[in-house]
Amino acid sequence: MWVIMILSAIITKINKEARKTYNIPNFMSKLMFIMPSGVKVTSINVLETGNVQINAESGQYAQLGFLVSRIKLEKALLNVDMEVVSVEGNIKIIVSGVLP
Repeated sequence: MWVIMILSAIITKINKEARKTYNIPNFMSKLMFIMPSGVKVTSINVLETGNVQINAESGQYAQLGFLVSRIKLEKALLNVDMEVVSVEGNIKIIVSGVLP
């Protein structure tokens, strides 16, 4: 009997995860308000798993650092990571994380 209850609980949890949706408009709104004026977003990729990848560039590294710190502070994304792609001309970065 307890095996059936455990299996039922696991199936319920799996079904909830499969139906989980992310509030992408809310994320985009947060991003709009925290975006520094000197930063240009070249692309945003949101996967069904909630993983997000933002490609951004700026002539000033400080502005890109400010963007990443605001994303973390505002909890627009969780598990935020940044990778510098290029420093030739404009500095280009990839910011990745997971929607809350």
